[in-house]
Order: sequence, then structure tokens, then C-alpha cells
Amino acid sequence: MWQKKWRGWNCSSPKQNVAVFQSQFAEGKLNLREVEKARLEENEKWMAYLDANFQKQQAQLELLKTAGHWIRCGSEDVTGDW
Repeated sequence: MWQKKWRGWNCSSPKQNVAVFQSQFAEGKLNLREVEKARLEENEKWMAYLDANFQKQQAQLELLKTAGHWIRCGSEDVTGDW
């Protein structure tokens, strides 16, 4: 289990919560609704993390494309070659 900090949220925490809730459900201390609510919250947090990570990767790719364009333009200007 990896521990990744992301905007103040420990990604292992919701998964641990679900495991604890499942254990308490097995012991009869919680009902199924509470366990499913914990699973839903875990999924929502993971989706938010994955969406943010995807957006970050898209921005990095766009930056690389832009930097590559400027490098090509700069080298063309220096050499005079098209």
C-alpha cells in the first residue's frame, strides 16, 4: 500500500476506512449502507485524484509541445534554415 500525499489528503486513508468499516460490518457493528457510503467516498476521492493527475499530465504535454515549438523556431532563426 503506497502513501501518496495529494493536496493534504492521504490516499491510503479512505481505503483503510473501507477496510475498517467492512470489519465492523462483519462484526455486526455497522450496517451495509455505512460500508457502501465509505466505498462511494473512497471512489469519489480516487476519481478526483485521477482527474487532477490527468489534467496535470495534459498541461505538462502542452508545455513540452510549446517548448519544442519555440526551440524549433529559435533554431531555425539562428541557422536561417527552413
